[in-house]
Amino acid sequence: ELMAAEGKFCFPRPCTRDHDQVRSADTMEDGSNAVMDAAVVVEFPDSLCRSIHLSGFARTEPELVVRELMAAEVHEMESIEEVYMALERAHDALMSLGAYNAVDVLLDEDEVDGRLVAKVQAAEKNTFGLQAGTFVQGDQGTIEASGHVRNVLGRCETIAATVEQGLANNTYSACVTVPRVLQRPWDLDVKASQVFTSNAKWASYVERLRSVSWSLSSEDGTRSLGYELGWRQLSDPSMSASPSIVAHLGESIKSAVRCTFASNGVVASLEVGGLADYCKMSIGGGVAIELSDTVDLVLEGSTGAIVGSAGPPDKLHLGGIVPWGSMRGYQSCGVGPTDKRRRKGGLSATARTGRPRDALGGNFLYSLFGALRFDVPSPVMRALGMRGQIFLQAGANEERIKDVARRAAWRTSAGIGVVLPTALGMLEVNACAALVHQDTDFKTGFQFGLTPSM
Repeated sequence: ELMAAEGKFCFPRPCTRDHDQVRSADTMEDGSNAVMDAAVVVEFPDSLCRSIHLSGFARTEPELVVRELMAAEVHEMESIEEVYMALERAHDALMSLGAYNAVDVLLDEDEVDGRLVAKVQAAEKNTFGLQAGTFVQGDQGTIEASGHVRNVLGRCETIAATVEQGLANNTYSACVTVPRVLQRPWDLDVKASQVFTSNAKWASYVERLRSVSWSLSSEDGTRSLGYELGWRQLSDPSMSASPSIVAHLGESIKSAVRCTFASNGVVASLEVGGLADYCKMSIGGGVAIELSDTVDLVLEGSTGAIVGSAGPPDKLHLGGIVPWGSMRGYQSCGVGPTDKRRRKGGLSATARTGRPRDALGGNFLYSLFGALRFDVPSPVMRALGMRGQIFLQAGANEERIKDVARRAAWRTSAGIGVVLPTALGMLEVNACAALVHQDTDFKTGFQFGLTPSM
């Protein structure tokens, strides 16, 4: 049992803390052997680690810190090495809460009975924070600004508000993130958002979506489960939408359950929309094979399928350099079923939007990509991590699965470019050409965009 009295938590057995960050009391970063003032003491009368002194957790509830210490089972350890390893687990767990810039641990031996005493000092992140920046994906750019408050309730939670403004989309959202919800290794996100997306360039409709959603995701980001419920409106301000798009205009309720799973470079997702109106499945992955010290062979593939009736926003789209559904040498949503746009007021749809046909999206999609990536001659570019690539790609996006297998449905492209790893993913800049294409496809000779890092 846990008994609290006068700032102390007493257990029948010992406590826990870290590993890289575990040091002797005389090896502080500043070289001093100062003892940290402890606001809370966790005691284990019958354990090798007799007590843990906590300080610096000014806004964090003590029970939350003690919970992480207990989960690392320091109180179960019977040797100094085991205590070190348990403290490492506790350190990693506390840092993963996202509320601390650093957590420092000192381990010392009591001169009286020879048992261990740990001292844990945290440097909490600022309560308030602001961020702003620009983001470019393909031919779309946005200006983003966000603000957050962190750990004001003492549960390491984050409350954030975000605004994104672009030529084709605007987003306003508020999100609450709670780590380790219900003492499980899952993070909870609850979000309310309003999204305006103009698809007029490639599909003649504008989408407005107001929704609330929640999601549970594993701490390592490999698994997630979520649900979204919202009010959606599709409109056609240009009055040029094709009959296939017009059939979906108006207001509707969006309801979708989503789950994802990632392992060993493979990512799979499943989405069930409406009252089981449709089921969308996708899977993708890649591998890099080292051919020499300077050359790698990169192979990537992805496929997706929809069973049931899905509207244009929920269909599978292929084209561009995007996180999922890339097809280099083609514009965004440039491959797949289309329908001819209407003529309005004597002005053609091509003159108003740049495309004579609406991209409808498909129900079955695949994409295969192979590239040789090699070191570039420039030392400066190599220092930045930039590499050259020569690639070949094939793909298809059709309404029916039997059409995907038809040779006439295949598209291919080839090109040369450079890649640069960034915090957001792999930035690609390519000169490319569509080798096999159809008259209804929308091609391009120069592209840049972000794909997931392998």
